[in-house]
Amino acid sequence: MSVQVSYSKQFGLGIILLIIIFVIVEIFAYVIMNERDSCGVGLWESGLYDDYSENFVKSLCADYKSIIDFEKPYKHWEPDQKTDTVNINSFGIRGEEFNLKKESDTYRIVMLGGSTMYGVYATSDSATIPSFLEKKIEKENPNFNIEIINAGINGSDSFDEVSFLTDRLLNLEPDMIFIYDGGNDLLNKISNEEILTDPWPTEIEKFSKQIRNYYKTTHLIEFLDRIIQKNIFNEQNKKIETISEDKIKQKIILWGERWSEFCHKQNIDKKDIIVAVQPYLGTGEKEFSNWEKNTKLNNMRTDVAEHFPTLVDQLKIIEKKCTKTLDLTDSFDKNSGTIFYDLIHVGDKGNEIMAERIYDEILPILKNRLNK
Repeated sequence: MSVQVSYSKQFGLGIILLIIIFVIVEIFAYVIMNERDSCGVGLWESGLYDDYSENFVKSLCADYKSIIDFEKPYKHWEPDQKTDTVNINSFGIRGEEFNLKKESDTYRIVMLGGSTMYGVYATSDSATIPSFLEKKIEKENPNFNIEIINAGINGSDSFDEVSFLTDRLLNLEPDMIFIYDGGNDLLNKISNEEILTDPWPTEIEKFSKQIRNYYKTTHLIEFLDRIIQKNIFNEQNKKIETISEDKIKQKIILWGERWSEFCHKQNIDKKDIIVAVQPYLGTGEKEFSNWEKNTKLNNMRTDVAEHFPTLVDQLKIIEKKCTKTLDLTDSFDKNSGTIFYDLIHVGDKGNEIMAERIYDEILPILKNRLNK
């Protein structure tokens, strides 16, 4: 005699089965991603963190991955976030709280850029370029009252930076704006130059970002997609669509126009604006370490080093409107050891070297402004 199971029970059993499947996939995702996590494994193997434990490196990766950011209306951080190694303040930038109203005797520097300025995988807020620079200025020039704000945002390019400046950062009354650019403008898709009309993130979007911190299934899917692209479609050495020659030329011209136009609109007699092209693995004459050689070979698909000289050429045009331009692509030439973790990111040592180079470049401007 057959036993009939009601539809409601069938539905309930189906839900339970789906939950079991999801839990199994989630456990599988945790195992796979913990073993093959490119951040934790890569950082540890690079040798940049030999002074730290492997557990610290894993927690460092977890800290950076947990920080919430948004794409619209321009790339920005969710304010008020804190981990063991990263602090995003109430204004939505990295570092401690500061007075929005600048003191009259303070020379305020706002530094913009992508993840390299933000300091991704720096071991603390104090190990970023802006922090190292501020400490260097304070040590060498104790009579200067300097405040440096780290306005770096992961993935930001000149569109995001100009938008952030005009929308919020200029209200902070900066005396100097330092732009540290290059890689993201070459790699990102060209953004719409119209007036910002895209809405700010909704509460639902914010909630969905927060949920990602508690499961790894989507990261597993991303990992599997990379495996498929590399091993089935042989995509590892093919340039991505956004790095086509025509688009690169368009992006470089647009980059130069954006900063020239921005400087033209400012009063550079009272506000110093410096535009710098950042280093990239393969620019300058740095001798590669073994790690950097392998990094170069394994990331051909997103390697844009060959286009940096053309980007540097744009500085001649930008300098006509801005206070100063800098070609920083040779900043690591004297360092044969590992500086780069990947094609563009560096560790604490690289950040400190860069801060010292920037200090030498901007010191004459600071002396001119502050010794009057």
